[in-house]
Amino acid sequence: MTVLSRLEVEKRIKSGKPLSMVDLEGINLERADLEGAVIVKCNLRNAQMSMVNLNCARLSESDLSGAVLREARLQEALLADTLLTDTDFSGAVLVEASFKHARMERTLFQDANMASAFMIEAEGFMVNFTSANLKRAYLNGSTLLVSILDDCQADMMSAIQTDFSGSSFRRAAMDRAVLLGANFSMATLEQTMLRGCPLKNANFCASDLRGARLTKSNLEFAHLLKVNAEGAMLDGVNLHGATMMQGNFKGVNFNHANLEQAITDDADFDGATFEETRR
Repeated sequence: MTVLSRLEVEKRIKSGKPLSMVDLEGINLERADLEGAVIVKCNLRNAQMSMVNLNCARLSESDLSGAVLREARLQEALLADTLLTDTDFSGAVLVEASFKHARMERTLFQDANMASAFMIEAEGFMVNFTSANLKRAYLNGSTLLVSILDDCQADMMSAIQTDFSGSSFRRAAMDRAVLLGANFSMATLEQTMLRGCPLKNANFCASDLRGARLTKSNLEFAHLLKVNAEGAMLDGVNLHGATMMQGNFKGVNFNHANLEQAITDDADFDGATFEETRR
């Protein structure tokens, strides 16, 4: 790989030349203006890039492991097929950025603005989205295991067939998110807002839904085996054909819900309300 200095990188980008197969490990590009840069298949491990301008840049197939991009600007940037182990995007602007097929481990997106971002078919483990803006983001088909999405804003997010197993969504706002077939098994969704969500065939096995609000969501054929939903709001919810065996539904509001053909063997409904519920 070719090795370049910061000055050489800025000169090349300014002249419109792409960077490919370049070794930029540990380089300091803080506050650099690299808008529209093409940096593909490059080594950017441990690069210092806080507050860099990479709007509309292309960073495909590059290794950004350990790189620091705090408060960086990456609006409409393309980060497809990137390696993002321990990468820090805290506070970054990632509106409409693409992370398709990205590989993430312990990646930080805390307080990042990821509105309408594309994270389709990405692989993630212990990714931190605490307080991030994920409104209208696309996470379809991704795997985000044991990740943190506490206090995130994810209204109208699309996460069809996304695997969130073991992840935490405490106090997250996810109203009207499209979550068809999503996997929330063993996840923590305490006090999460999931109102008006398509959740058909979603998996909530052994998850924590205490105090969650799922008003008027569609959970037809959803899996809620051994779920703890004590005190949750399930009013107006469609639970037709749902599996609710051995679940804790103490004090749950099922008013106006549809529980027809739901399997409720050994479930605890102590103190639950069923006004005008279809059963």
